[in-house]
Amino acid sequence: VAGCASSDPEGRARPLAIELESAIGPNPEAFGFTYRSRGTQVLDCVLPNREFSGAVFGSGDFVIQVPDRTAPVVIRTMESTYLSSALFAIGSIDGEWLSVDPADLRRLDQAIRRSLGTDLSGYALSATPPATGRDIILDAVDDATSILTIDPIRVNGVFAPGYRLAIDGADDEPGVVLDTWIDSQGQVTRVEVQRPRADDPDLPNPDLGWLID
Repeated sequence: VAGCASSDPEGRARPLAIELESAIGPNPEAFGFTYRSRGTQVLDCVLPNREFSGAVFGSGDFVIQVPDRTAPVVIRTMESTYLSSALFAIGSIDGEWLSVDPADLRRLDQAIRRSLGTDLSGYALSATPPATGRDIILDAVDDATSILTIDPIRVNGVFAPGYRLAIDGADDEPGVVLDTWIDSQGQVTRVEVQRPRADDPDLPNPDLGWLID
């Protein structure tokens, strides 16, 4: 993705932040998403559940599916989290579903992460429903040290303008580069979060991060 460089990026950040915030429409009552972890395809052979899709309902309940399976593998309600037996080694749980109460999620945290993988367990173990694209971007705008425009992408035959937000890290943590695209209806169509390149912190590292459509 090519960025449109500015001779004064800090001076452009605030006007572009206002433009970006103005372009985003209201939160949808319900929404769907597709999550993909970045990196080479080799990682798919050794790390589980690096791609999945979900549907979030107005109640805050949500379901998650993985490729090649029609039934959900995660069902999350306010009362419980249901994890499909397909996520675990054969015979490791009784029945088709493992039901986990919210109070037990922390106790079973490490066991669930080992079976589900880092990406999917981040959703299954979260105390809150998946965030909308709008909420992700508005939170990022508050922390961004620079904002640039980037090349648009085509969504349903219409170009969606793109923006790149750079966010500094804290302490020993590296920062992130967040790219987002917003369609003509104000919907956030894609969010891509990546670590910066070691040799050029203003550009994203395509092997480290994740993408949500």
